[in-house]
Amino acid sequence: MPPKYISSLLPIYFTSVRMYFMIRFHHLGIVCRDLEKSKDFYLNFLGFKLRNEIEAPASLMKALFDINSKAKISFLISGNIIIELFSFPDEQHKQRMGTLFHFCLTVDTPNEVFAKIKEAGYQTIKEPKADGEHILFVKDPDGVLIELK
Repeated sequence: MPPKYISSLLPIYFTSVRMYFMIRFHHLGIVCRDLEKSKDFYLNFLGFKLRNEIEAPASLMKALFDINSKAKISFLISGNIIIELFSFPDEQHKQRMGTLFHFCLTVDTPNEVFAKIKEAGYQTIKEPKADGEHILFVKDPDGVLIELK
């Protein structure tokens, strides 16, 4: 049996009847009340660097997250930690502000893990594509959005 680590920053091996796979934390997304203020906090107080910013059209947000709204997204990085800061212009997303939007886990076999989650009856948002794209979204039992890479 592979070793297990106590720290959440180190890989943890999970077992199933047929295989072992490694799962690693990749990033998290936060919905901001004030994007500029949040960027200032993470950049100037916690030492993150701005990697990229995009204006995500509503079509992309719908395809990825099943949300009918455009968004501004700032990607921040510090070492191996990535934070995505989301800002929505619509009033309908005000209740999400200041909350964890989603988190992402990297797994060795994302399509297989996705299939097991779907087979167990959990909600899936973004299905695997035939071209091998490995950006998949599922919801846990409490509705928390999880991205699998």
